[in-house]
Amino acid sequence: MKNRKTFLSVIACCVLAAAFVFAAAACDFRTDEGAASPDFSGNNSDYVIDKDYGDSEAEGANLAAAYEATYRSVVTVSVSLSDGQTQTGSGFIVDSSAGYVVTSSSLFASVSNNAMVQNCNVALHDGTDIPARLQGYDALSMAGLNLYAEADMLDSRFIAGSANSDIALLKLDNVQSGVYSVSGTEISLPSAVAFSDSDALVYGEECFSIATLAHEEDVLPGLMNEGIVTKPFNTHESAFYMYEQPAFGNSGRVTPFFDNSFDYLIQTGVPVNAGNEGAPLFNADGEVIGMVNMRVNDTYVYSENAPFGITFATPSETVYEVLGEAGVTVSYEQNNAVRESCIVNADELPFYQARDSVAQMLMEESSDYLVINENADVVFRKQGEESSEGIAPQYIAENNLDRTVKVIAYSQVGTSQILSEGSGLLIDKDGYILTNLHVINALSEQNQSESGLANSSVQLANSVYCVFERGTANGRFVVMPMDIIAYHQRGDLAILKFKNAVYHETAAGSAPRAAGFESACVLESAVPKAGARVAALGNALGYGVSVSAGVVSIPEFTSYYSIYGYNMIQTDCPINSGNSGGALFDANGKVVGINTLGFGGEGYDNVSWAIPAAFAVQFVGEVNQGNTSGYVHITEAGAGASIALES
Repeated sequence: MKNRKTFLSVIACCVLAAAFVFAAAACDFRTDEGAASPDFSGNNSDYVIDKDYGDSEAEGANLAAAYEATYRSVVTVSVSLSDGQTQTGSGFIVDSSAGYVVTSSSLFASVSNNAMVQNCNVALHDGTDIPARLQGYDALSMAGLNLYAEADMLDSRFIAGSANSDIALLKLDNVQSGVYSVSGTEISLPSAVAFSDSDALVYGEECFSIATLAHEEDVLPGLMNEGIVTKPFNTHESAFYMYEQPAFGNSGRVTPFFDNSFDYLIQTGVPVNAGNEGAPLFNADGEVIGMVNMRVNDTYVYSENAPFGITFATPSETVYEVLGEAGVTVSYEQNNAVRESCIVNADELPFYQARDSVAQMLMEESSDYLVINENADVVFRKQGEESSEGIAPQYIAENNLDRTVKVIAYSQVGTSQILSEGSGLLIDKDGYILTNLHVINALSEQNQSESGLANSSVQLANSVYCVFERGTANGRFVVMPMDIIAYHQRGDLAILKFKNAVYHETAAGSAPRAAGFESACVLESAVPKAGARVAALGNALGYGVSVSAGVVSIPEFTSYYSIYGYNMIQTDCPINSGNSGGALFDANGKVVGINTLGFGGEGYDNVSWAIPAAFAVQFVGEVNQGNTSGYVHITEAGAGASIALES
């Protein structure tokens, strides 16, 4: 617990530090004509051109039609407590005939000691107010088992409390055959929502919520917020936990958020506000794919940072299962999606589990990690054809997810142990990864606080690892050891290389294999103009690789030139701590920048900057030439490096 406590405080600091310096990309670079790039001048105006993006900026969903088809099925839920407080949230009709509504079980959790629920009311879209009763909720037993609990079990000694799926079931009073009758007045209920299997979700697809905004005395129902699915299946259990600070001499207590009431969380970029708990999350066709889960906001990593464009939902699959346990039948076609590891020989890798102290500590900290040693051969699955389906974030994520990594760096500075995370991208088929120097610089946080310059001095991390989002073995993420090859101290870039021998299938499911990765990212020297759509892939907030989307705000941001030696690309892509070192893609799926800086804290929202890809290409060229004059440093492991950028 001591190590865990130390790392908890360290992770919070590193994540916050990374909120100022973000992402890096690993890809190949070509000019618009396909010729080699000239030396990078630091001036992006040399490269800002009108690119032909063809159909890549296709129109999105018809949200007006989707709203019209769904808003009537969404309700406002008000719960009055005996202490005089009222908790307001959202919900949605799942059975209009019997009057069943799904909402957030958190609305029934008292915010003060000994307060009891006095009444519950559900307001329809037209303002009709209907009394309702808590029918039951997804719960945990004292033994930690997940079960559906009837409402009269709320105070049972066998029930530990409501589950973190946050699902509650209400039944509207005086409803028969879909009609609410009171005092001689009859009102037909709106139709129930339609469901779609959350297992079928993909990165980058459009989604939206319809919810109630509840702020003090203002209650505004029926508000629509849209976004994309930034990560369809978040299973990074170790990133979600509650942490109670030490008190009265006791050590802090860590409680996992994944409590067996759900298998994964849906991560989205849909904005949420007070009163949105229990709201439906819809796909572009207006089908429910999840329920907004705001309990995640109380987890340690989320609450200790200022997340941009990160919200979560309980999957529709879980909602469907709870409804089934409650005896409520809804139409639901299960997809039964198979999520394969991108590593073909994943079953062999547990035999190569690393035994050193750092690896053991990582696996104790994160039970969903499998750290392997450098002796394991790792064979990657044959990639499919490049996709161009859907909107840009969708096909960019699909094509580059297995070229993007989470970067983990362990350092010792004096008696302190530091664990930091960032992102990186594959830039060469032989296994070279590009990231930010500050991600692997043990002194970056200290430097940032003292001088405002993260890399004013450099102490490289003792151990560095990379993790592919789809690189799993028996449900654990495969953590691969890396060599540090080189870094650019002023420009905040670093190059890593896998220690393991890496291979890829030459044909899907076939035994023959070839050395290296099948493909890498492609770097593009041209900088999109202001307003051009871009997307970022990276390890946002340490939750694993997700996608975010935005536009170029300023192609030529000059204010930091004197510090870094280049003008940056400013975007409004949601960039968070942990995105440092991840790629910024144009609508053609080429890397135009490496996310590295962002304004964090109150008063700023989605203001971020990326290192232009042209500078990264120049840095790679200097490493290939062995040029260590100026700010470029090549390590012993990087001597003689030959990095072939993808074209």
